[in-house]
Amino acid sequence: MSTSERDNWGSWCKFLLGSVMASTGAANLYRYFATGRVHHHPSRLVPLDLAGPDAALYYSLYCLAGAFLLAAGIRGLTAK
Repeated sequence: MSTSERDNWGSWCKFLLGSVMASTGAANLYRYFATGRVHHHPSRLVPLDLAGPDAALYYSLYCLAGAFLLAAGIRGLTAK
C-alpha cells in the first residue's frame, strides 16, 4: 500500500467517523433544545450517567470533536 493510498484511507476514516459523531451529537442537541430533556446512558467508553444540561454539554463537545474530524477528513480528501 503506497503512502497516498494510506493517507486517502485515513482521510476517509476521519470523514466517516467525524460525520457520525457530528450527526449523533447534533441530533441529541436538537432533542435537548426541542424538549429540554436529554440523557446520556453510561457506556464502556464514557461511564457517566448524565442528564439535562450536563448531557447537553457532553453532546456539544462530542459534536464539536466530530466537526473537527469531519473537517480534517475533508481537507485530506480534497488535498489529493
